[in-house]
Amino acid sequence: LWTIDGGEASDRGGAGGMDVMPSIDSIAEFRVMTSNYSAEYGLSSAATMTLVVKGGTKEFHAGAWEFLRNDALNANDFFFNNAGKTTPPELRFNTYGFNAGGPVMFPKLRFNKNKDRTFFFYNMEWRKLIQGGNYNPTVPLPSTYGGAFGGTTINVPTADQLAPNVLAKFTSLGLVPGQPFPNNTIPSTLLDPNAQALLKAGIFPTPTSGSKFVGGNKQPTNVREEIVRIDHRFSDKFWIFGHFISEQVSQTYGTSLWSGDSYPTVGSLFGNPAYHAVVHATYS
Repeated sequence: LWTIDGGEASDRGGAGGMDVMPSIDSIAEFRVMTSNYSAEYGLSSAATMTLVVKGGTKEFHAGAWEFLRNDALNANDFFFNNAGKTTPPELRFNTYGFNAGGPVMFPKLRFNKNKDRTFFFYNMEWRKLIQGGNYNPTVPLPSTYGGAFGGTTINVPTADQLAPNVLAKFTSLGLVPGQPFPNNTIPSTLLDPNAQALLKAGIFPTPTSGSKFVGGNKQPTNVREEIVRIDHRFSDKFWIFGHFISEQVSQTYGTSLWSGDSYPTVGSLFGNPAYHAVVHATYS
């Protein structure tokens, strides 16, 4: 179970993670409870993570930050090394933002003149990731696209593998069922024109090392997150606060999601907007 300011933040439809990922600089405190916690956390029988968002104080505070990762700081990848590539996969990961907090004041209305009633906190963060693919599949050699397989022996299908009309087409070309194609080349009349057009479209990766393709296309992920929290004290016995979190996520996958494909030819763009809100009143 995940909670933020006491409100559940579990993504119950997406593998059980959090539905939002609050900026590190917006978090005031967190706890990890593994067992024997009180009944207020009874929504889960496993571990419980609780987060508390920062609130404003009597003094104005502001800050800004940037965290980064970059392939210029990384060692090379094993598969890139093995393929003779001297530089690691591209990586550009920048997390940057700012926040500000303090008392809410309207001097002309003499509102909160003692700075002890209403407070605000605002946090804005962007996360931008560009990650080069690290695919390592065997791919066809471009020289084979037209049916010429060079030193690789390929045989004509046997008679029992072919329908009568197809068998007649093969034999009319002088091909002997079960025997190698002459010069290990499939006649152009047997090649599907649609497949030939697709192969020549330039979308399939070509080998970078022998028959292996090592690398891949960039896979950008972009996150834009805003957090606002307002606290108000009516009296020493009664106070209330609320927060709203808006998180917009756009993830790109080099291979299409859930397809099992091996080549970075057709990708997927996965948009995932998420929101979280809490209103919490305390009276003692």
